[in-house]
Amino acid sequence: MMESDLNHFRASGTVRDDCTLKRLSNGKLVSNCYLMIYEQSGSKKSRTIVRVVGWDDVARHAATHAKAGARVSIEGRLNVARWVGKTGVINVAYEIHLTAPIKPLENQWQEQPLTPDLYPPSAMDRLNKND
Repeated sequence: MMESDLNHFRASGTVRDDCTLKRLSNGKLVSNCYLMIYEQSGSKKSRTIVRVVGWDDVARHAATHAKAGARVSIEGRLNVARWVGKTGVINVAYEIHLTAPIKPLENQWQEQPLTPDLYPPSAMDRLNKND
């Protein structure tokens, strides 16, 4: 296994909210958005929401192309953030740090749009509410 094969994440899904773009005090640009990834195994359907973070040129591109409802493909590195909340509960959040520009996808293969009400909330949804 080559080092470049480690921690490489690829997925496609639907952007939940418009991607935000912010300039940090050190001058770097950072973008943030959430991607809803739908899965189906037999009759069981699920949805996972992951935070997607981009830096500098990739951030600028994400802010332009990652609009709410857009179907996109992403590539990046998986980052796991852990913290203790106010109530003492340990929280875990999964983030994807983009290593390539977000790619818009065509919806031609879809027979019907994927709407959040068709899928039960995932564990990530419950975690996001406990922030």
